[in-house]
Formats: sequence, C-alpha cells, structure tokens
Amino acid sequence: MILSDAPFFSKVYMGPSGGAAKWLLTEDNIKIRLGIWKSGTKGTVIIFPGRGEFIEKYGVAANLLEKKGYSVLAIDWRGQGLSDRLLKNRSIGHIKKYSDYQKDVMATIKAFYSLNLPEPLYLLSHSMGGCIAMRSLVNELPFKAAVFTSPMWGLSISPLAKLLSKIVAPLAKMGPLSTKVVPGGRAENYVLYTPFEKNVLTNSQNMYGRIKNQLNSYPELMLGSPTLGWMYETLKECERLAKIIAPPVPSLVLVGSNETIIDTLAIRKRISEWDIGKLVTVQNAKHELIMEVKKVRDQTVNLIGDFFEQQIT
Repeated sequence: MILSDAPFFSKVYMGPSGGAAKWLLTEDNIKIRLGIWKSGTKGTVIIFPGRGEFIEKYGVAANLLEKKGYSVLAIDWRGQGLSDRLLKNRSIGHIKKYSDYQKDVMATIKAFYSLNLPEPLYLLSHSMGGCIAMRSLVNELPFKAAVFTSPMWGLSISPLAKLLSKIVAPLAKMGPLSTKVVPGGRAENYVLYTPFEKNVLTNSQNMYGRIKNQLNSYPELMLGSPTLGWMYETLKECERLAKIIAPPVPSLVLVGSNETIIDTLAIRKRISEWDIGKLVTVQNAKHELIMEVKKVRDQTVNLIGDFFEQQIT
C-alpha cells in the first residue's frame, strides 16, 4: 500500500530529473521507501539493491536505464536506507527471517500496478538483492526477465569463517545473540573507513567518492556491519536456494573478473544447471559493476539493455 511521499535526496542521487520516492506499507506493517523514475515506455525495471545500499545510490543505474527507454523502481529494503530499521541500534543490519524481504517485494509489486507504470516488468538485482531476487523468481512473481550483477548466492569467506558460522549458527537463532554485530563489525559504512586504494567494490575513485559523499551528506542512510542473525539467515537462504531447480525465467548474470565478496563458484554451479541462464564475466571489474569506471559501467548497462531487448516478442 502506498502511503505518501517520502524524502528523496536529489542533490546527491546522480540520476535523471523527475525522480521521486514514496512510502509503502508491507503486510507486516513495516514502512519501506520506494524510488520511482517514470519516463521510460519500453517497460519497467525494478532494482533490488545490495546490503547497506539505498535508492539514491541507484540514480546512476536509473539514468542509464532511462536512456535505454525504461522506467525504474528501486527499493530501500527493511533495515536499511530510510526504511524502518529493525533494531534500536540502527547502524547495524539485521533481519529476523529472510522470507521477510519477500514482503517488501510484494509491496513493491503492488505499488508498480497502482502507479500505472509500463509493462513488461524486468528485474535488476545486485549482491544481496540477487539472493532475494532468486527467491522472487522461484515464487513465480511476474518478471519477464532478470539480470543479476554480482549475485550473493554464496559468500566468499574463509574455511575458518565457514566453520565458525556452523558453530555459531544454532546460537545465532537465539534472540539476544542474533542481534549482536558480527565479530569485528563496525557501525560505520565500509566506504567511510576503507581507503579507495584498499576497497573491493570499484576501480572508480570518482564513483567511490560519490558514495562517500552521499553518506556524509545524509548519514541517516548509513548502515554498518550485519548482525549474527543476518549472517545466519543469509547462509541458510543461500543453502536453500542452491538446492532449488532454477526458475524458468530468462536470466543474465554479470560478475567482475576481480570479484572477491561473493562466492563465484556458487554462481558457476547455478549457471551450469540453468538452461536459460547466461553468465558473462566483465573484465577488470570488481563488485559494483554499475559503479565502476565508465568503460565497465557502459559495458554493463549495454549488456543489460541488450538482454532485456532480446526478450521483446
């Protein structure tokens, strides 16, 4: 259900003119924020962002997709951006159940229809959003095609961390421990304490600086490290999805050749079992393909636009 206009920080969002935001209410009474760009006529692309992201960050994607002829929606997931945070300590990321993200998805799908945006409906997801997106496709939501950039179908963590996660997992289900930040976690967002030279997100110093400026300008958008509960729920959802037959939705997966955050072996395994899923490795790119250097950014959006165009019948 659409409630009212929501704040939209147009000064820092790096997107096309005419963007706006609305508050949505989910079925469990969580208020989430939806970004809206309505100018395209070929169809509508719904963006599922990654963990810790926010709709202003996707102004870049909205701008590039608008030039391809699409209208765009982008979600602030529960627990991040300006959507309702789930803990008193709003600086750490938490989720009670991974299936709760699907309630955000359903609220967005309903908003899409009430806003009279053009069909067909396409899906563009990044990182954690790719995990949520896979579940949405399995649930047979009405997407004509899907693109995943750096999808989180597994986390790139050390064997020791995997062992520890299995030991901690049963304890993390318990209320008090589940809301504690992961060991070594911080309240600050990654880009604010990591020098550009050491970052694993992008090769573009300009784009990295822009993200930092967004967070410094509007610290209410900031999210730091996740909780043990989020980590437990994430690992379990990745395990569940790995056992499910790939959905019958034409899909394109884009991964940077220098990816170090998500588990690329999990991606390759999924693609090997997916007749209508295609994997493209983007050379000289890190995790944030749409926030990369211009050459990579343009290549990524051209691949996305061409793929969606191929689905027109």
